[in-house]
Amino acid sequence: MSFSEHQAEGEDLVSREKRASLVVAEQFRDALTPERLHAIYRRLRGEELDLGDGARWMPISDAGRGTIIRLEVNGCAFFVRQFLRGGFMAKLTRTKFFKSPRSHITRPIVEFDILRRLEGLSVPVPAAAYTRESFGGLCYQGFLATQAIPNAGNFLVALRESRDANRNEFIKIARDAGRVASRILLGGVMHGDLHVGNVVFQSDARAWIVDFDKAYWITNPAQLNSLREQLYQRWDRSIRKHGLPAGLTEAFAQGLEDPNI
Repeated sequence: MSFSEHQAEGEDLVSREKRASLVVAEQFRDALTPERLHAIYRRLRGEELDLGDGARWMPISDAGRGTIIRLEVNGCAFFVRQFLRGGFMAKLTRTKFFKSPRSHITRPIVEFDILRRLEGLSVPVPAAAYTRESFGGLCYQGFLATQAIPNAGNFLVALRESRDANRNEFIKIARDAGRVASRILLGGVMHGDLHVGNVVFQSDARAWIVDFDKAYWITNPAQLNSLREQLYQRWDRSIRKHGLPAGLTEAFAQGLEDPNI
């Protein structure tokens, strides 16, 4: 299949075929050409293909999420993943999702649009790079790539490896994670699965929130206070689940309620 017919919607590249559609963020169009993305798709399906230009392809195992691919091309690094089902439906199919014939909305498109919105608001979240859906009957398979955050470490991993989870650096990261979570809410988005493992940080203790697989648009602004409470409760459960200091929850709450955001 060749994505030879395409059009620009806004600044993003949109390509559509009978059995597939592709959206590429404008800033990544040089690195992620339609031809290269089709080769990536075939690699994801098990074919051994050269992606060209010295591109590096590194599978990363992730329990519950399947295989995530780290792709490096043209000086950019991306994480590529396929959308997978969980729960009861996973016993029937792990990779296929139902698509209403009356709607173009799919899980990959929702996550792509959410990340694009938040990136436009300068919220520290991964930049959406591309999304692809492959259709068959009333079902589709979805793929999404996001830009890797440079020199970022996972907050949960760092806490587990540290002898002092109460140290000032970690408290600052937790507080900043609360601020970022609040900015996401104010941007009209509920993360849906925020926990300590979905926070990464850079050397300046700046927090980034990742993994928007369960994120959704907020349709009623009156829900903000209750959604903020849900974020707090979910964060607190994750802190207690991993046996981490309560000070990390207190710091997160301070950031979540920061009036200066």
